[in-house]
Amino acid sequence: MEFILADSKAGRCYNVHMPFVVTRSDEKTRKRIARLRGRGLTFRAIGVRLGVSKQAVHQMFTGTNIGRYRPSELRCSSCKVVIRRRGKYLRNIAVLCLKCLDKRPTTFGERLRALRIAAGLSTRKLGALVGLNGNTVSAAECELRTIRPKTIAKLVGVLGPRIVTR
Repeated sequence: MEFILADSKAGRCYNVHMPFVVTRSDEKTRKRIARLRGRGLTFRAIGVRLGVSKQAVHQMFTGTNIGRYRPSELRCSSCKVVIRRRGKYLRNIAVLCLKCLDKRPTTFGERLRALRIAAGLSTRKLGALVGLNGNTVSAAECELRTIRPKTIAKLVGVLGPRIVTR
């Protein structure tokens, strides 16, 4: 466990277990890191520019040093409506709500991800239901793998007929 003492006047955090002082990241620094990440720089390269370690850059960028947390909800990529989901491991991923799924042309992977999340299934649970590995389901969502027709028929049985293109 890490204990951090904060000095509000100086804007610094003192890590009890480490002999050095780390400055608390602010919004300006996070925006600078985001711009540098947008240019394709790694956390290590950004750390060299800022004079901190790559781990410190990652913490500043994700906000872990100021008590931020990942949201437990997703937003639709198109209409920004909240998509409720549950699970232990939550990531922010690009997903469409069911209304937007019907409105616009989508790929098989987009439909698979949207219907899986709407059903409240993880990739591992969906894979177990249709006889696949969870990594295979994830790769199919990212369009890295194709799914056999026999497996698509099983997916229709679990997720419904919306999985098949019209």
